[in-house]
Amino acid sequence: MSSFPELDLDEQVLRTALSISRSDIFGEMDAQLPISEIRDANVPQIGFIGANYRQGGDLLLGINPGGGGDTYRRTAEDERRFGLITSFDKGAADGPSARQVCETTMKGMRTWRLWKIVSAVLDACGAEQDEVAYLNWCPFRTRKDKMPVANAMRNAGTLYFLPAVRILKPRRIIALGKKVSSWPARLGLGDIELHVIRRTIGDSYFHEDAARALEILRQSTQEARK
Repeated sequence: MSSFPELDLDEQVLRTALSISRSDIFGEMDAQLPISEIRDANVPQIGFIGANYRQGGDLLLGINPGGGGDTYRRTAEDERRFGLITSFDKGAADGPSARQVCETTMKGMRTWRLWKIVSAVLDACGAEQDEVAYLNWCPFRTRKDKMPVANAMRNAGTLYFLPAVRILKPRRIIALGKKVSSWPARLGLGDIELHVIRRTIGDSYFHEDAARALEILRQSTQEARK
């Protein structure tokens, strides 16, 4: 259960992430630590909780944040997002709010290649971006943007994702990609619906499986509104 029940959902999830260190997930011998922008590798990135998200809503799920390439350099968006997260973590009275952190990520996402997939999912859900939540299963970057190793995925699920789901209490989880889709079932999440949207390399086009999954998601949305 959340250790911060008196806080808003976005702040509960952000504080849950910030209570976990990278070594808690990857261990002391971290073979997946990026060699670029190391200052950012230890900063958790939760994704976002929309201002109008409510328990029983839709949770979009990715594996972990990008930006772990060996030649990667901070973007202007990174500067804003990481600056807000680290300032929030310091807890100053005049520091940024969890809402500001989420809004910055939401705005930045609209410039990501992933946005092509996310916008299609939002359409199928009949929702605006601020009505859903988006989380990374593992909130830390990995070298060369590789999927976290199995032990790290297990640790992230237990220490971060499961507590976050207990806070958000979604009705549906929409996994963005097959690689992450098998992991929620391992946590025993009860009757939460799971939908899987298959992705392609670089999200350059829609896989035919994704088109079918989006139609099933749309039908689920329509059924729930009857």
